[in-house]
Amino acid sequence: MDGMCWLVFCLVGGCMLTRVLSYENLALNKSTWKQGDSYGEDRAVDGQKSSLSVYGSDCIPSTYTKTVEWRVDLGNILSIHHIFIQYATNNKQWDASNGLTKNFMGFSVYLSNTTNKEDGVLWFRDTIYSRATIPNPVIISCPYHGRFVIYYNNRTHYPFPDDYSDTVAGALCEVEVYGCPIQGFYGESCSIPCPRNCQEGHCHILKGTCLGCDDGLTGPTCETNQTQSNVPDDKNEQKHTRAPSGTKDNRSDSKNIIVLIVVYVAGVFVSVAVVVIVVACVIVFKRRRSKIQIVEASDNNRQAARSPGNVSTIPNLQDSLLPHRYIASNGTYNPEFEMNTLPRPHIINGLDHLSATIIHDIRDYDNNDGNVNNFPKNFQEEKSCDVPVIELLSRIAKMKRDNDKGFKTEFALLPNGELHPCFVAKHEENLAKNRYKTTFPYDHSRVILIEEHESTDYINANYVKDVVGDIAYIASQGPKANTVTDFWTMVWQEDICQVVMLTNLTGDGKMKCIQYWPELSKSMTYGHFAVENLEERHYACHSIRKFKVCHRKKHKTRIVCQYHYTMWPDHGIPDPLSLVIFHNHVLRTTPDRSMSSVVVHCSAGIGRTGTYIALDALYKEGNKTGKINVCEYVTFMRACRMNMVQTYEQYKTIFLALEEKFKACIDTHNLSEFLESVNDLSADTPANQTFIYTEFETLLQIQPEYTDDDYKEARPNASRSDGKILPLNKYTVYLKSYFPDRRNFINAVHVSTYLKNNGLIVTEYPQSEDAVDFLRLILDNKSDTIICMDPLSEIQSCTTWFPVSTSPKKVVPYKVLYKSESETDVKVTNIDIMNIEALAHSVVIVEPKGPLKMTGRFQDTLQLRSLLSYAVNASTENPIIIIDRDGASLSGVFCAVFNCIQQINMDDGVDVFTTVRQLQTRRPEFCSTLNDYWLIYRTLRDYIGTTSESVYSNQL
Repeated sequence: MDGMCWLVFCLVGGCMLTRVLSYENLALNKSTWKQGDSYGEDRAVDGQKSSLSVYGSDCIPSTYTKTVEWRVDLGNILSIHHIFIQYATNNKQWDASNGLTKNFMGFSVYLSNTTNKEDGVLWFRDTIYSRATIPNPVIISCPYHGRFVIYYNNRTHYPFPDDYSDTVAGALCEVEVYGCPIQGFYGESCSIPCPRNCQEGHCHILKGTCLGCDDGLTGPTCETNQTQSNVPDDKNEQKHTRAPSGTKDNRSDSKNIIVLIVVYVAGVFVSVAVVVIVVACVIVFKRRRSKIQIVEASDNNRQAARSPGNVSTIPNLQDSLLPHRYIASNGTYNPEFEMNTLPRPHIINGLDHLSATIIHDIRDYDNNDGNVNNFPKNFQEEKSCDVPVIELLSRIAKMKRDNDKGFKTEFALLPNGELHPCFVAKHEENLAKNRYKTTFPYDHSRVILIEEHESTDYINANYVKDVVGDIAYIASQGPKANTVTDFWTMVWQEDICQVVMLTNLTGDGKMKCIQYWPELSKSMTYGHFAVENLEERHYACHSIRKFKVCHRKKHKTRIVCQYHYTMWPDHGIPDPLSLVIFHNHVLRTTPDRSMSSVVVHCSAGIGRTGTYIALDALYKEGNKTGKINVCEYVTFMRACRMNMVQTYEQYKTIFLALEEKFKACIDTHNLSEFLESVNDLSADTPANQTFIYTEFETLLQIQPEYTDDDYKEARPNASRSDGKILPLNKYTVYLKSYFPDRRNFINAVHVSTYLKNNGLIVTEYPQSEDAVDFLRLILDNKSDTIICMDPLSEIQSCTTWFPVSTSPKKVVPYKVLYKSESETDVKVTNIDIMNIEALAHSVVIVEPKGPLKMTGRFQDTLQLRSLLSYAVNASTENPIIIIDRDGASLSGVFCAVFNCIQQINMDDGVDVFTTVRQLQTRRPEFCSTLNDYWLIYRTLRDYIGTTSESVYSNQL
């Protein structure tokens, strides 16, 4: 018989010979499809792979495109064990020198019961391999069921990871899908019938547990009535989601095979039964002794699970380090799964796959925290050591080497998947309350709602301990429309006064979180709770809202503050310093009375949520002990809630944010403190003995270091910007309007104000030949206010575009018209820019009345303060353009004082040091001299002094 192998059993003094069926290649000569032109797609399932050339007859001929999709139809929904993929090599050595490696990188494998991959599951996604390490061929462990196996790769979301090609090719030479050819059977020989009550005959290919139950039944083999067991115990696994419908029962097709197998193995059972029973009893006894405890959903233990004084239901760090045998290959909790899920490669259907790399699945979570990097466990495990805070920078530098190899390796060592039972989350009545299909709260640490409730005590949230073991956080998914009342119930029950939100309501075209609060000055009712929005404050990267929450039955009221970080990108990570400043705002506004946990949520409640919690917990630990252990604490968090910190980039962000946090304090001073410290500086105090000098020296030490790659977009244009100060790729303002023979480059950078992200654009005066690009900059960004650091009469090149009353300026294809001008403390000129369609765009040009030539410690700041007053009071929603001779020196001082004034007006305090620190992440040349730094303090002090009587009198 095809695919048979011989096994020899020798035990208790005797030997018997038997033969069993191995898994068959279910894809062999099956129907295939590929995206685009339909030619040669069946070569990947013809069993031929002697030649691995892209242009040979054994591989799919492929053109280079942005997206590749190929699939094979197995003909029915079948149980799969593993998938073998051979990609083209052009018959050359497969290493970094092979040009095809960059096309293979980033590929995914989906399983689906329809031709649409989105209807199925993402079983594997390459996220960590380099051209030197990506395997070929590869075996993917896949104990799942489906009809269509889909290979997918794309290059549609720029920028791509290192070494990726700009296009992809589906140069598959062979795809082999091994599993059971007949429905309703499992085991290595596909000879054991699935339990009779499994829905449509589907069961786990190795364990035989049902993948869905007939109506009214539950349990691993679907033998228990649902009414008999509402709460699972140690002997009952969770109720599984129903399997896809539309398949027939073919269990009777293998009766002859069963009889054959029974005849061969009967003798074996006689000889080994006693030994097996004894060994099994010992294993079961030991396993039962170490069984993980599941919290019963009873009134007696709900309070125990909730109370910070009783944390016995949350595992300690050692408990979280579960052996990998407890995790099934699809990432779900499986206490009885201890066998090796992959047979030895060399006996898979007689093929020698010793050269292939075996990979376990990488499951995707349906959110936008970036690519999910549950990397294969192919690294040698090693204990992560404590890192002294003073050595954190050098540790980061070491882990960044070889394309972040250290971060990727350490992240790969983390336990991942469903490490503990999630039975309650999978109850049918609770499924609709989960935002994502694969993200559930563990039973042992879930928040149990004990308020009077309509139907269930369930919410997708877990208690999370800090480093010392106290319950300090609640990690929750973002509320859905049907869980808003549950969310406010939890907030009230846990006496929450701070909620940290790390997602926007929508992202990437999808709903990420429902708005669970009313609009400003409005009130809404959610169940027993009336929530009123008392106050909102909006900053460049976050918002703060203050709610009054009233329990309508108990007639009690509390204040809850929400801290909403709004600048976490959909596909990526935030600026570490921005995240640190947000975290500092949460810490310094924490009520003194607060001893309760902090609720932290994003969309799924695992990626961004885990990143923030780790930052908070490890900062407090590092402050206290002088050392941190990121790997150990993330492992600890994952024992409380699954897959906390979802990508290696988020894991890296924890390190980067902690480094920003520890290397310099964020210290906001009230106005009285600020004025006292500045006024104490006498004229005869040596400059190097002042706190201003100390702060400036610290700024020089912690200033971000950028490489040539960070400026590579600007380098080709260096000659057109005098080669002095160039914009960083990340913050460059690119021109959007198209002009023949003109590039999209201009030497300009986005700069955030205290209140608005990218609220300013800083640039230099354009050369005469670049005047058209300056006008493009104004129109592309709809800017209507331009602040000049010099009188334009002193800038010769401005005569090209700046009109006078008697003469408009023509800058093809634009025309610039003079409208009017006025002089008060500054000179204001109103102009119109006529575009190609003869539509006018009005712009205000603001100049100082005299030059800002200020040197020494005690400069005359009048002209600079006049410009600042105009900008602070300007009513515009569009970016304000700041322009000077080099795009950095005076404009940097202006931006720093402008942001400090906004901080004073919003928060009644100021932090010059952190303001400049933020600006230097955008352009390191900002405020780069001690003279610049003195000028900021002097200008701000004078500004406060001249406006204090009318504006700041209540703050001094």
